[in-house]
Amino acid sequence: MTQRSREDSPSGSGEPKVSATGQVRFGRSGSTNKYSSFTQPRSCKIQAFPCSVGAFDMSSHTYSFFRVSKTDDVHASARKYRDLRLRALKAAPGSFASTYETEVELSDADWISLLTLPHREVFTCAVTSHESPKRSGSSEWIGQVTLRGPMSREDFSLPPESGHLASRPDSEEERWQVLGLFTLPEHRGNGLGATLCEKALEYLRHHRPVPRSIQVRLMVKPGNSITVRLYERLGFVRTGQGTLAEALIANGDEHLLPRNTSGPGYSDRNSIIMALYMDRP
Repeated sequence: MTQRSREDSPSGSGEPKVSATGQVRFGRSGSTNKYSSFTQPRSCKIQAFPCSVGAFDMSSHTYSFFRVSKTDDVHASARKYRDLRLRALKAAPGSFASTYETEVELSDADWISLLTLPHREVFTCAVTSHESPKRSGSSEWIGQVTLRGPMSREDFSLPPESGHLASRPDSEEERWQVLGLFTLPEHRGNGLGATLCEKALEYLRHHRPVPRSIQVRLMVKPGNSITVRLYERLGFVRTGQGTLAEALIANGDEHLLPRNTSGPGYSDRNSIIMALYMDRP
């Protein structure tokens, strides 16, 4: 289940639009539209890069967006990932299945392992400050989104009562689950969460040529209308309703489930399932 990110929306209307390239199919009807149109603040300048990399220049700092490598500079990346994760757990403890008390005890090797897990891709937003001489040129991670995949048709499937359409064969469709999106509170208000998702979707479209179709799915906790609106602006549509147990399994967190999942809380079908259907170029 996606974190209750409380991620703020992109800026309002009347500002220059920046749209990603590529067509997305909404639902199974085959209708198309440009995906992920969003608005940047007037003070931002966007610079487009291939796939998952990009940057905003502001007078006081620069935001950059990228996929985290599993082979290059992993020790430094793991430290920045740890710092962001622990700050996020303190800032919004109710948004995560884990706790600050649990993760603060993890070793450096544990953080490297988490960051380099197979079938998971981490995308982050980093900020570089130009104001303080002590911090000039240094960067810190202030936002991240994680995708799990590609997932097999069997692992991705949900029961019919969820209302979510069955997946196509593995040879025809690649599947990803959004595990969570979070931006530190002090950096909200600039549309960074939307941009971070944009860059992740660009990576999925271009990182390999086949299969041509891609499905990206997430499950949102009930009552989290801010997250729903954010993903709707990115082109996601509501496809059904899920349970907490189904969300934990889809996210790869089945180890967090109790032995009996039939009770209230785990079996209530009240989370919102959302999906985006994309075609590769």
